Amino acid sequence: MHHQLARLNALTGWQRLWLVASLLWLVAIPMLASTGFPTEAKWEAETLTRSIQTSTANKAVTEEIQANCRAQSEKSGDLLDYARCMEANQIPYQNSVARSREEATRIREEGNIRIRDTLLTEQLKSVGLAVLLWLIPVSITYLLGVAAAWVVRGFRRAPDGGA
Repeated sequence: MHHQLARLNALTGWQRLWLVASLLWLVAIPMLASTGFPTEAKWEAETLTRSIQTSTANKAVTEEIQANCRAQSEKSGDLLDYARCMEANQIPYQNSVARSREEATRIREEGNIRIRDTLLTEQLKSVGLAVLLWLIPVSITYLLGVAAAWVVRGFRRAPDGGA
């Protein structure tokens, strides 16, 4: 323990500044990375959103059929025209509802497969990216500091010390 404190006390001001900045950056990176970190809940929400969008698109088809039949009934003034129209369009209407259910089921299954097969890999990639986002700037900063110190030492040499 005493040896570690002695090493910390031997650091120059620039090294201490670099160490503090590196630790602050180490605290900031997880906060930045957590927003894009893939989780099962986020992916399930994406799958649910896609499923709802598909259902909404298919619902628009069924609503269009209903609206056309309603308009036809209002135009003729006969309420039975609505029933006849809906009966005539029963197959497209039922197909649209069935297609909506099938697509929603397919999207949920694909989402479950995606979670099962790729979530862990994507999480590991995200962690690796976060490590690189910390390591690269910290390393570059340290190397620039070492290079700057080397240049400054070159200007401080005594004239009789040679160049």
